[in-house]
Amino acid sequence: MNNQTLKLRRVAIDTYHENVAYLHRECEVYRAEGFQALSKIKISTNDNKILAVLNVVDDDSICHTDGAGTF
Repeated sequence: MNNQTLKLRRVAIDTYHENVAYLHRECEVYRAEGFQALSKIKISTNDNKILAVLNVVDDDSICHTDGAGTF
């Protein structure tokens, strides 16, 4: 990824110990990078990094087009 920045927020979905990230289907990063659902993506914040499974959503209440929801 080109070090593009998204706003992160926690999503109240039980993923049972699995790191999951949610990107809106209309998100510029999702569209530009050509990600596919269930791909592994790296999420970095300050000094923290995790790998997460990507889920793609169409519902703005879960994730907006300018951000990413995390487990």
